[in-house]
Amino acid sequence: MVKKIVLIFAVLAIAVSVAGTLPTGHSNYKITLFRPAVLNGTEFKAGDCVLSLDMVDSKATLTQGKVSVVVPAKIESADQKFDITAVRLTRDGDKQNISEIEVGGTKTKVTLNP
Repeated sequence: MVKKIVLIFAVLAIAVSVAGTLPTGHSNYKITLFRPAVLNGTEFKAGDCVLSLDMVDSKATLTQGKVSVVVPAKIESADQKFDITAVRLTRDGDKQNISEIEVGGTKTKVTLNP
């Protein structure tokens, strides 16, 4: 009886320790915009932002202070890690739209509004 209880606690302990290491499908990255940019009609100032990726639903959230926008995203893994974070902008009249982000130190490439 004691062996069964010890075995149950051992299995539970292993399950709890492994549960914290499983990927959740969400990742957060700090990125810096060097100039004002627009994403899905929302304007972001130059400065630091947080890029949150939901791999399960293929969505990206860009947040800067109280400003936040969620957009569909194509999240890819490149062959090699990117040395720096690169934010690709496309011009639309006098606005600079964020179209792609390569996350430095990772293999993650995000195409926004694919």
